Amino acid sequence: MRFLSVSIVLSAGVSLAADIPESARCVISVAEALSHIRFAGSLNSTYTGYICTNRLHTYSLYAAIKLYCSLSNIEPGLHVLDGDCEKEGFKRIPYKDVEPQLSDEYLASLRVVEFGEVAKRIRLPEPVLISGNYFWRAFRTNRAWAFETWAHHAFGNASYWFWGVVLLCGVINRLYEYFLAGRLLRWRYDQEGHYSLARSAPRRFASAFLTTRHWIRAYLILPPAIGDYHQRLLYWCAVPTRIEAIVIVLYYLLSLALTIVGYDVFKGNLYWDDISTQAWRYLSDRAGIMSYANLVLLWLFAGRNNPFLWATGWNFGTFNLFHRAVARVATIQAIIHSVGYTVLTLRVHSYLSYWPSAWWYMGAVGTIGMGLLLGFSSIWLRRNYYEVFLLIHIALSAVILVGLFIHTSIFTGGYDKYLWPVVIVWLLERAARLVKLVHCNIYLRRNGKKPLISKGTAYYDRSSNLIRLRIVPGLGTLVPRPGQFYYIYQPLKLRGYESHPFTVGSWSQHIEGEPYHFRPVSPGRHKIEMPISHSLTFWIRPFNGWTRRLQSECISQGCAVQSTFLLEGPYGVSIPLHKYENVILIAGGAGFAGVWPHIEEHLRRSCGPVLQLTEDTPHSKGLPIPATRTRNMTLIMASKQRELYNELLDGEKLRLLSQMGIRTEFYSTSYSTCSSPSAEEALDETSQLLSRDTDPIHGHRALTSIPIKHGRPNITKIINHSLYDAYGDEEPVSNSGLQTAVLVCGPAAMADDTRAASELPKVNIRS
Repeated sequence: MRFLSVSIVLSAGVSLAADIPESARCVISVAEALSHIRFAGSLNSTYTGYICTNRLHTYSLYAAIKLYCSLSNIEPGLHVLDGDCEKEGFKRIPYKDVEPQLSDEYLASLRVVEFGEVAKRIRLPEPVLISGNYFWRAFRTNRAWAFETWAHHAFGNASYWFWGVVLLCGVINRLYEYFLAGRLLRWRYDQEGHYSLARSAPRRFASAFLTTRHWIRAYLILPPAIGDYHQRLLYWCAVPTRIEAIVIVLYYLLSLALTIVGYDVFKGNLYWDDISTQAWRYLSDRAGIMSYANLVLLWLFAGRNNPFLWATGWNFGTFNLFHRAVARVATIQAIIHSVGYTVLTLRVHSYLSYWPSAWWYMGAVGTIGMGLLLGFSSIWLRRNYYEVFLLIHIALSAVILVGLFIHTSIFTGGYDKYLWPVVIVWLLERAARLVKLVHCNIYLRRNGKKPLISKGTAYYDRSSNLIRLRIVPGLGTLVPRPGQFYYIYQPLKLRGYESHPFTVGSWSQHIEGEPYHFRPVSPGRHKIEMPISHSLTFWIRPFNGWTRRLQSECISQGCAVQSTFLLEGPYGVSIPLHKYENVILIAGGAGFAGVWPHIEEHLRRSCGPVLQLTEDTPHSKGLPIPATRTRNMTLIMASKQRELYNELLDGEKLRLLSQMGIRTEFYSTSYSTCSSPSAEEALDETSQLLSRDTDPIHGHRALTSIPIKHGRPNITKIINHSLYDAYGDEEPVSNSGLQTAVLVCGPAAMADDTRAASELPKVNIRS
């Protein structure tokens, strides 16, 4: 059990070794050297009482201090040692009373001892003087331990500094986009409704700044790290963007470097004479503490209510990449810690004797649990059995956290500073979920009326294989923004605890007892004040899990189900497409839900109030600026099921697209299963599909034609064509300051093709 006792004693002295001033190092080192020697005449049973009251020990201490330490180091060192004595009610003979006796003749008369010369079982009957070599070994041992103790925690905190800098960059960029972008771009707005940058020197500087910023976006932020893989998997691995890959690789390199550097190992260490043992001990401690330090980052980045999602404007996928990167590092460090202590205890044949101790085997439970978590977090399991993955994740996380509290309990809370923040982050995140659930779904009315609770209806269309879920939230004023999404619960089911994220496809006002869309009030009729709320529409493609069960429930009840659906949100950051002159929207299948809200937002801004100029220019004085800068908008949609257009595009939407001047192209990537196109259709590459629409007067179903092209859309050609229509042969960034945004929501291959096609020079792309 010698290794255990040494480990506990050294770890308990962590704060002492790390906190003592450097000026006290000499005296402390002398005391460390004398701790390996025993003197006769002690009447105290405790070790502290022995070193504080034993006269022979005290004279030996003062003799070595007088010989090896400078006058400026004696007082600070004795202040530390005497403080330890006073804490337990003991008092050492003052140095000033003994110092006159420490003459050169007296010091020369003392026996000089080397390290290991006197066995601990022997009690020396007289004071001794430690040799110069003995003192230096003690001094270097003490200095090495103090440095390692400091470095373990300081290098662990380096993760906070690294991620703090990364997040700060994101926050600064977010602030720039929110507050300063409009000031750098002083737009001129002429009578014909065109924008351009003013030609003063500051404007030219702004143009150069925007060009540089665009280059960073085009070549670092948007492109994937490997080829054109980003949404698609490469050998079952997710591929980050270049900037995400740079951040993750830098974090890996920093963690590796700080885990393996900075060890002062030498032959003659008083604790472990063998260099290999020193290296394993320092490495094991360093890895364990750094793993602990990473835990709070691990939990923070995993939360859907992570405050930095809002502060940086980054999406959850980015933080999920960072979460997995931190998880890999923390797990590897935990494994190194466990392997190191296994090697150390096997060398002294004490490995098996530790297993009955809870703190020991719970450390093993923590490491094994982290390894299992890493294995069960494979993308295959997440995509195919998400609920299983989630339950395993939550259960193992709880076991790991409890295990780590027990593992370091022998240090009386010395390492709890790394664990309690994890608990706090987890509790706050869950509390935020609960607050959002209550806020969105329960509305307490006055006058004793029953509270309003969210309710919804799910419709399943067999031909398009699509579920349309319409939810009226309890909070009537709940209005989402384009690009935001909600987690949906079905609480009255067996697995009501499950929640799944879906983008809001559309929303509209709703009066209780009336259809969802307003109708004009007939002349002579009076308006009746009725409670107004909003209905949110989600278009859901059934896959596995909850969506498959909802599909089955709809089919069993005639393709429509009324139930209680709860919303949690909103989540996600709305993309300000109204700031872009040219907007290209690309949707694949049910991805239509991700782009249609931006079209509705464009309608609201185009028909809504105007903005005032931040600064008058000769070309813009007295002219209002519309609430959107978007002049050109293109909608491209592709689907395997041509019938999907029947479900998504009614006549009202088609007329809206036409009236707004939005260029549209619809594609069917596979032929109908019931008929094949004729030669004329194949040659023309266009067919007609009838979309259902409700006649506003007669109330019956009307029919509207939708032109459908066969095959896959050529994304690159479409983007180039849209840019040419918007700018002609101009160079938009350098000459006019105009920007293009490309938003895609669809299958992984479509998203990657769009990302690759968007890497065009001198055009600002948002995807």
